[in-house]
Amino acid sequence: MTRSQTSSADNQAAIRVIAVAVLIQMLRSRRFYERAAVAAIVLAALAGLNRESSAKAFASLVSWAKRQDERLERKVKAALTD
Repeated sequence: MTRSQTSSADNQAAIRVIAVAVLIQMLRSRRFYERAAVAAIVLAALAGLNRESSAKAFASLVSWAKRQDERLERKVKAALTD
Protein backbone atom coordinates (compact mmCIF):
# COMPACT_ATOMS: atom_id res chain seq x y z
CA MET A 1 0.00 0.00 0.00
CA THR A 2 1.17 3.49 -0.67
CA ARG A 3 1.34 6.14 1.97
CA SER A 4 -1.88 7.87 0.81
CA GLN A 5 -3.78 4.56 0.78
CA THR A 6 -2.58 3.78 4.30
CA SER A 7 -3.52 7.28 5.46
CA SER A 8 -6.96 6.96 3.83
CA ALA A 9 -7.52 3.55 5.44
CA ASP A 10 -6.44 4.94 8.81
CA ASN A 11 -8.83 7.88 8.43
CA GLN A 12 -11.73 5.55 7.57
CA ALA A 13 -10.90 3.32 10.54
CA ALA A 14 -10.81 6.36 12.84
CA ILE A 15 -14.15 7.56 11.49
CA ARG A 16 -15.67 4.12 12.10
CA VAL A 17 -14.36 4.03 15.68
CA ILE A 18 -15.76 7.51 16.34
CA ALA A 19 -19.12 6.54 14.80
CA VAL A 20 -19.35 3.44 16.98
CA ALA A 21 -18.43 5.47 20.07
CA VAL A 22 -21.11 8.06 19.27
CA LEU A 23 -23.67 5.31 18.67
CA ILE A 24 -22.85 3.64 21.98
CA GLN A 25 -23.11 6.99 23.77
CA MET A 26 -26.47 7.68 22.13
CA LEU A 27 -27.82 4.29 23.13
CA ARG A 28 -26.78 4.88 26.74
CA SER A 29 -28.44 8.30 26.82
CA ARG A 30 -31.87 8.73 28.40
CA ARG A 31 -32.36 11.90 26.36
CA PHE A 32 -31.96 9.89 23.15
CA TYR A 33 -34.81 7.56 24.15
CA GLU A 34 -37.00 10.50 25.17
CA ARG A 35 -36.45 12.18 21.82
CA ALA A 36 -37.05 8.92 19.98
CA ALA A 37 -40.34 8.49 21.85
CA VAL A 38 -41.42 12.04 21.03
CA ALA A 39 -40.46 11.52 17.38
CA ALA A 40 -42.50 8.30 17.26
CA ILE A 41 -45.53 10.07 18.74
CA VAL A 42 -45.22 12.95 16.28
CA LEU A 43 -44.89 10.56 13.33
CA ALA A 44 -47.93 8.59 14.47
CA ALA A 45 -49.94 11.81 14.82
CA LEU A 46 -48.89 12.99 11.38
CA ALA A 47 -49.81 9.62 9.88
CA GLY A 48 -53.24 9.89 11.52
CA LEU A 49 -53.72 13.40 10.16
CA ASN A 50 -52.72 12.19 6.71
CA ARG A 51 -55.26 9.35 6.83
CA GLU A 52 -57.95 11.74 8.04
CA SER A 53 -57.11 14.23 5.32
CA SER A 54 -57.19 11.50 2.68
CA ALA A 55 -60.56 10.30 3.94
CA LYS A 56 -61.97 13.83 3.84
CA ALA A 57 -60.63 14.39 0.32
CA PHE A 58 -62.16 11.10 -0.86
CA ALA A 59 -65.50 11.93 0.76
CA SER A 60 -65.44 15.32 -0.92
CA LEU A 61 -64.72 13.71 -4.29
CA VAL A 62 -67.59 11.23 -3.80
CA SER A 63 -69.92 14.08 -2.89
CA TRP A 64 -68.87 16.05 -5.98
CA ALA A 65 -69.41 13.01 -8.23
CA LYS A 66 -72.86 12.47 -6.73
CA ARG A 67 -73.81 16.11 -7.37
CA GLN A 68 -72.58 15.80 -10.95
CA ASP A 69 -74.68 12.65 -11.46
CA GLU A 70 -77.76 14.40 -10.07
CA ARG A 71 -77.14 17.40 -12.30
CA LEU A 72 -76.84 15.21 -15.38
CA GLU A 73 -79.99 13.28 -14.42
CA ARG A 74 -81.90 16.57 -14.15
CA LYS A 75 -80.62 17.62 -17.58
CA VAL A 76 -81.68 14.31 -19.11
CA LYS A 77 -85.14 14.51 -17.53
CA ALA A 78 -85.50 18.09 -18.70
CA ALA A 79 -84.48 17.13 -22.23
CA LEU A 80 -86.94 14.22 -22.27
CA THR A 81 -89.88 16.32 -21.03
CA ASP A 82 -89.35 19.18 -23.49
